Amino acid sequence: MQIDKSQISGLILAGGRGRRVGERDKGLIAHKDKRLIEHQVLWLSRQLDSIFISANRNHKDYLSFGYPVISDGDIECYIDNAHSDFAGPLTGVLSGFANSQNEWLFVLPVDQPDLPANLIQIMTDYIHRNELNNYVYCMETESREHYLPLLINRKCLAALIDFITHGKAKISEFLSLLNTGIFNPDLNESHFTNLNNIDDFVDLD
Repeated sequence: MQIDKSQISGLILAGGRGRRVGERDKGLIAHKDKRLIEHQVLWLSRQLDSIFISANRNHKDYLSFGYPVISDGDIECYIDNAHSDFAGPLTGVLSGFANSQNEWLFVLPVDQPDLPANLIQIMTDYIHRNELNNYVYCMETESREHYLPLLINRKCLAALIDFITHGKAKISEFLSLLNTGIFNPDLNESHFTNLNNIDDFVDLD
């Protein structure tokens, strides 16, 4: 399968409740002299033209970066009366499909700032070179599987709607139901570091 980057929209997941950072909006916390969302917007904009930010609060702050800001409530175009308040990353993915016209979504957590600068090219090259034909991809290292970042095709939309409709939210469970392509692009585990706790941030605003 050959995936052109023009077929991919980037989705930054910044809609979490931030329980482990005192319920602060994680994307707006400073890290290495920039707010975390600034790192991710800059990283993604160097690779893709189409970008969405999924956020459930502080929309004005996120809109200042010049990209569309979407929210979990956007899934109501697919699921009537859905519980869509801080409902987890898969709800963010579904809202991404509700707003994007592209076939593929590259889903990026706001709290993973150490990914390789050309990761999307690494992924698409690997898929093409190894003649993979899945409709959803994630990566692994020698240590473990990483379910995010995620590259997912619109053909998974029906399965995603059904999963969320049945009140499920765990991303690993969802991916286990699909023919997920999980591959090791020879990246170090440190590339996938998550800033989960307030002590993980280098500096604070």
